[in-house]
Amino acid sequence: MKIVIAPDSFKESLTAEEVAEAIKRGFQQSIADIECLLCPVGDGGEGTVDAIRHSLDLEENWLQVTGPFGQKEEMRYFQKSQLALFEVADLVGLGKIPLEKRNPL
Repeated sequence: MKIVIAPDSFKESLTAEEVAEAIKRGFQQSIADIECLLCPVGDGGEGTVDAIRHSLDLEENWLQVTGPFGQKEEMRYFQKSQLALFEVADLVGLGKIPLEKRNPL
């Protein structure tokens, strides 16, 4: 049996790749002779660039940027030839906002 495993990330918990691997392990423990094709996906938000970087064979690079509170930090981006991708969530996403500073009102 062959199956495609195509999950999104679990916000602030697991990347799409980690979710796919966990599902794969569950299937392999339950079903003999199963072949799993992992195809992590994203919905356009957190984890999307990670989900597509492998299929495009992008090289990981780092750049110094200014974070949401004016702090200097390193941010990764992915590049191949004239194409460069970065994920805004890596800079200003919910995971970058400390719990004590999260105040939607």
